[in-house]
Amino acid sequence: MRIKNTSRYPDEEVRRLVRFGAGGVRSARIEVHVKNSKYAFAGRIYLSTADLVFSGFGDMTLHHRASQLIVLRIGAPKMFPLAFHYRGLKRAPTYLLCDWKEALVTTAAHEFCHARQHRRGKPSSEVKAERWAVKKLEEFREEVPDCGA
Repeated sequence: MRIKNTSRYPDEEVRRLVRFGAGGVRSARIEVHVKNSKYAFAGRIYLSTADLVFSGFGDMTLHHRASQLIVLRIGAPKMFPLAFHYRGLKRAPTYLLCDWKEALVTTAAHEFCHARQHRRGKPSSEVKAERWAVKKLEEFREEVPDCGA
């Protein structure tokens, strides 16, 4: 996995959090770009270079070994804590994001879950991706128990 951080947050911390969120998913050919956001958080996976071109990012340069791109956007610290529920999905869990770190872990986990679904030939399930993200958030909180620290 190759991580490019242009966000306001420290490189070392961003890399650690993205790797934590990606845990359990093979990520050797995935490139991750972490950027600032005017929203609390957002994420998107581009499953192929054709997907990038179709989305208007054909000029984006990826590492020659990357076959997929994940773009993670994280907002300012003042946007947290935040209660979140994936809009329009009744079966998706509702959860609290205490800070930008938790937002980055869950957003990364969600998008890496889609990468795993794609690799296995399964359809993208937002509900399953959200459940996986909550599982990774709980694991993260076990490691760093102080919410909002």
